[in-house]
Amino acid sequence: MLIEATLNDEQGWFVFDTGADAILINEQESRACSTSFQTLSGSIYSSKKKIKEITIGNVVMNDVEAYSVDLSSIEHFTNRKLLGVLGTRFLKGDVLFIDNINNVIQILDKHLVKNLSGKNYIASKISMDNGIPIVPIKIGQFEYRFGLDTGASASVISESLIKEQPDLFKDNFQSAVQIHTVDNKNIIYNSIVTTNAIQLAKVNIQDFQLGVTSFQEINEVLSIKIDGILSLNQISFKEVYIDFDRTQIILLP
Repeated sequence: MLIEATLNDEQGWFVFDTGADAILINEQESRACSTSFQTLSGSIYSSKKKIKEITIGNVVMNDVEAYSVDLSSIEHFTNRKLLGVLGTRFLKGDVLFIDNINNVIQILDKHLVKNLSGKNYIASKISMDNGIPIVPIKIGQFEYRFGLDTGASASVISESLIKEQPDLFKDNFQSAVQIHTVDNKNIIYNSIVTTNAIQLAKVNIQDFQLGVTSFQEINEVLSIKIDGILSLNQISFKEVYIDFDRTQIILLP
């Protein structure tokens, strides 16, 4: 999910990624790397830097702490001038609004969110864990924790979860899922499953496709417990509000 922005005086695009817990800047770093980040494909290394100004719409951030990472692989995939990756930590009490019809992303003050009374919307509580929004997903009779990721092009599920309820998942041998990562090690999941048993905020999602992997390492490194990653690209709602202050997600069909 891309959002137009200005980095100092340079115009371009950021990947807006609710699954990221930091701000990454797209540049090849020549200095010694001092910080590591955990991704689905392993650890990446970077160095800290201070950004004078980032502007997104009417939101201006000054003296921003960020990290340098070579994002050339993702830039090539998006075919846009990529400034970096924005995580959710800078939003604080704001609301992220996603208009899937007009392909618009807005960062709204929590007091400026339009009145939803009388509208047919669906709401679900979320929690924030290590800067990552966690949404409860019901599969069959059990509830699981999925990281909500606006930066992911596909959803992923823990292989251990499938072993708990194997009858709910059907192997899809005709497909593969490719995920572009910030460390240029693109992941291809040849193990794909499809299910009709996923429920988000009491809404059943049919023919939902997920890549299968292990979450053991990422859970250990980040000291969190997630059972999968939910891509907003696979959720067919017209409007999505992620309210970080009230820790809830609101979906409008």
